[in-house]
Amino acid sequence: MSWGEKFFKRNRDYKPLYRYLKKLVGTEETKRLFFRAGEELDALMKRFPDIPKGERNHSDNYIFPRVAIYRVLKRKFGDEAIKMIDDVVDVQGGKMGSFLRMFTSLPFAEKLFLRIFVVVAENMFGEQNGFALKMHVSSPDTVKFDILDCTYCRYCKKCGCPELIHTFCDSDEYCFGNLSKITFIRTQTLEHGEKCDFTLAAKHSGARKI
Repeated sequence: MSWGEKFFKRNRDYKPLYRYLKKLVGTEETKRLFFRAGEELDALMKRFPDIPKGERNHSDNYIFPRVAIYRVLKRKFGDEAIKMIDDVVDVQGGKMGSFLRMFTSLPFAEKLFLRIFVVVAENMFGEQNGFALKMHVSSPDTVKFDILDCTYCRYCKKCGCPELIHTFCDSDEYCFGNLSKITFIRTQTLEHGEKCDFTLAAKHSGARKI
C-alpha cells in the first residue's frame, strides 16, 4: 500500500467526504476515487522532493492531500468538486471551532488562549515553515499579525489549483470566527490582497478600534 493510499485510509478529516461519495456513486466507485487520490498524492510527493522540513508538515499533511483529492473529484464531477472540498472544510473547521468556542468560554480562558495562539502562530507560521510573519501586537488582551507570504498559497499555485487557496483561508473563519469572549478580525487574505491580517482580541479590549 502506497503512502498516499495509507494517508487517506487513516485520515479522519476525509471520512465525511467518503460517506457522501458512497451515497452518491456507491462503495466501489468511492474506493476507486480514493485510490486515485492516493496515487495523486504520491505523485505530488515525488514532484516536490526537496521541500524544507518545516514546510513539509503543511505540504504533506494538508496541502498535497487536498490538491490530490480535489484533482480526482474534478475529473469525475467537474465544477461541483470545489463545493465538495468546501463542505469538507466546513465539517473540519466546525468541529475545531466548536471545541475552541467551548474552551474559550471557560473562566479566564481567553487570555490563556491568546498566549497559546501567539506561540502557535510563531512556530507554525514562521519563516522556518515557509511563511513570512510580521507580529504587530502581542499582549494579554490582543494578538495582531500579518502573514506576508504563505506556504498554502504558494503550493496551491505551484500545483495548478489556485482555486483551493480560499478553502484553507476559510478554515480560519470556521475555527476562530465564533470564539467565546474573543473577537476575530480579518480584512483581507493573500488570495486577493497583499497580506492575511489577523487580529484576535478579548472582547472587552475594544478590538474593532485597533
